[in-house]
Amino acid sequence: MRWEVHTHRVLTELHDVLVQLQNAETGQRGYIITGDARYLEPYHGAAASAASELALLRRLTADNPRQQRLLDTLEPLISAKFAELESTIRLRESGRNQAAVRVVQSGKGRALMRRIQEVIGAMESEEDALLNGRSSEAETGARQAIALIAFGSLVALAFVATAILVIHRDLTARRRAEKALEKAFGELEVRVSERTAELARANQDLHVEIAERKRADSELARSHDDMLSILDRLQVGTAMTGHDGRLVYLSRVAQRLFEAREQALGAPWQHVLTLSGRGTARLSEMAELPSAKRVKIPAHVETKSRRHYWMEIDVQDDPRDPHRKIFFFYDLSEVYDLRRALDEKAQFYGLVGESPAMRAV
Repeated sequence: MRWEVHTHRVLTELHDVLVQLQNAETGQRGYIITGDARYLEPYHGAAASAASELALLRRLTADNPRQQRLLDTLEPLISAKFAELESTIRLRESGRNQAAVRVVQSGKGRALMRRIQEVIGAMESEEDALLNGRSSEAETGARQAIALIAFGSLVALAFVATAILVIHRDLTARRRAEKALEKAFGELEVRVSERTAELARANQDLHVEIAERKRADSELARSHDDMLSILDRLQVGTAMTGHDGRLVYLSRVAQRLFEAREQALGAPWQHVLTLSGRGTARLSEMAELPSAKRVKIPAHVETKSRRHYWMEIDVQDDPRDPHRKIFFFYDLSEVYDLRRALDEKAQFYGLVGESPAMRAV
């Protein structure tokens, strides 16, 4: 009786190991398809309990050399299976979805699972053989007991009847356990099929969402390019800074006005947008004011190639983040040149005026 219970316990542990692996594989596939980390809960649970269950099997079968050899084969197969599951999960976490799918489709995981099932099946067969032998021994003992009871007393007859009842109950329990196991396998297959269909639907929805996001990103990129093109057409220089005051964008017009290159991105704006006199300091002070108190400021720029630009500068907060600033540079060089030309025409040998008398002089 004790050994039959022992055999049933070994069979139950073998079944639990197989179920844990199947749960881990189901969780891995769900995560690869959806990217939802909740699907990894069965995988983490199986990975945590697999080693303890194998250690328990090792202790339960310590008196059986054949089972010990089969465990020597089973343990590295299970380690390889968890390594294969772990590798696909890491690929999915790093965004390499197709690489993870290719590993699953390669068949390596299925081959490992079939080999594991074969080894577990061999161990179950060994336990079944032991159980049958032990059942036969129990039945032989029962017959001997009956023979003794025939020559014994009524008390011996009662004892034999009790022994037969116990044996029958054990056999009935075994049949019920086998039926329950078959039913559990059937229900597991149904759940796996339902979960696979659910994952397929989720994958399809995910593909639709990705396509919609790509379209939205494409439209946003076109809008961004259109905006930059309009700003360049209007000859308005534009610069944008991040939280730390470093340039994150510099339009082509701004690059021309300050003779700066795109490599200037990442530098503090004061090092690139340099103005004559106190212009840079005034612009910095204006940027620190609340947006409602800011005004356009006139500024003069003398570039490294000795070109002069006169402009007005407007500082605005980024609508998405008030800690980021947007600078608008309005090139008024032509207006200043015209004004200077008019001033020169109104002068003669240092005399200024446009009255008829002055014109006559």
